[in-house]
Amino acid sequence: MKKTRAASKTGKKRSGKNIEVKAPKRRRFVAGLVAGKSMYRAALDAGYSNSMAKNAGEKILPGARNEFKNDLARKIPHALLIRRIAEGLNAKETKFAQFEGGFSDERHLVAWETRRRYAELAAKLMGYLVEKVELGNSEEGPTALQLNVHFVDAEKPAELLDPAAVGIDEGG
Repeated sequence: MKKTRAASKTGKKRSGKNIEVKAPKRRRFVAGLVAGKSMYRAALDAGYSNSMAKNAGEKILPGARNEFKNDLARKIPHALLIRRIAEGLNAKETKFAQFEGGFSDERHLVAWETRRRYAELAAKLMGYLVEKVELGNSEEGPTALQLNVHFVDAEKPAELLDPAAVGIDEGG
């Protein structure tokens, strides 16, 4: 039976029967990633075509994210992840001094860069820090946006807030 374009993406036949055609491949793909394989190798080993494997990050991974998260949660308990992040927030490094082939001194220092990275990770996971995303509508890059801010004294009359009054060009 011939599948429609929409049906082939969802794994459903035209007759309305639900068939999970891609799920076994996705599970094998995720298992390969968890085992440490590259996306390309995991996709090939799961039975995807070479062209799909080359674009696994864009074509396969988005549909496998939940399976990947669930598999990682089984392998890495949340408590362990939280404990390791907390340890990273208190990271220290030891510097050693050598003299004539032997260690003559050692200092325990705060590992500021490591702590910063763990603090950033924790902030992202907790939703306090969101990555900057630039959107563009052309191949040259993101759309440029120029924003001019003019501070107006609160005691000045309201007509000064008129763009023409403060010299703002509203033209395209």
